[in-house]
Amino acid sequence: MVTAAFTDLAATFVDQSPSPLPPMEVGATANVTIRMRDTGLLDWPADTIRLQSIGQAVGIWSIDLVVTDPVGRNEIATISFTIRAPATPGGYHFQWQLVDPGGKRFGDLTPDTVVTVAEQAAVYVSQVIPTSIPAGTAAQVTIVLRNPGPLTWRKSSIKLQPTVSPATPWSLTAQLLATDVAPGSSTFEFAIKAPDPPNRGTYQVQWQLTEDGAAFGNVTPSATIAIAEPPVCEDKRTEIGQLTQSIPPLRREITVLQRELQTAAPTEKADLIADIHADQQAIAQAQARIETLKQEMVALGCN
Repeated sequence: MVTAAFTDLAATFVDQSPSPLPPMEVGATANVTIRMRDTGLLDWPADTIRLQSIGQAVGIWSIDLVVTDPVGRNEIATISFTIRAPATPGGYHFQWQLVDPGGKRFGDLTPDTVVTVAEQAAVYVSQVIPTSIPAGTAAQVTIVLRNPGPLTWRKSSIKLQPTVSPATPWSLTAQLLATDVAPGSSTFEFAIKAPDPPNRGTYQVQWQLTEDGAAFGNVTPSATIAIAEPPVCEDKRTEIGQLTQSIPPLRREITVLQRELQTAAPTEKADLIADIHADQQAIAQAQARIETLKQEMVALGCN
């Protein structure tokens, strides 16, 4: 009677998913499934057969697997697991083989592929930023960054983040990716709102990509934006001019009415006095309105 031993173990590679593995970010995880067929004389009892990485330091992918489910002869073992990329960028061999309880390898090796492990990167290309924005209004900004690869920018985790000082009175928010961005270029188009009055002056703005809050890649060149007076200032300035021009004619009319009053008949004096009072009231209202407009312009930061 011949008794089967571990030397009778054999395995044939079936497939792997994904194959090949795409580039990975340092420290990132990926799900992998490898299928091996038992082509030997022995079943694979539960918790006895391990799948180990070949050609790299032990634990380089942060895992040492056990085939947990029993597998009969000529059956296929489906081994699904999660790997974690090394912390150092580079090219890493990704190849696996089954190991028996005594630590001896057996069966086919999985195909040997090299997985690129890299850090996220971004290269500044161009930007269009207005040099002046009226206070309290919005203006369009365009920033073009290039993804040099090999990693994809995932819209779920990557944002374009403003890097201006917290003391700067801008209300800038992070800009999200519309879609995942493969190696190539990506354009961000968005509106920024200038600080509300009376915040006037010149301010610096910059942006940089972040992934889960961690900045990476080029910072955009510092751009200077002058906060101009809001458009309403010109409207108020025009109204002040109109009111100012309306006063001299009223004063001249009052002078004329006062002269007429000196020689007017008693029956005419009441009407002349009423007209003089009306003109004086109009002047007072115009002057009061001018002072109100001037105070509003100060509050708005008008020139």
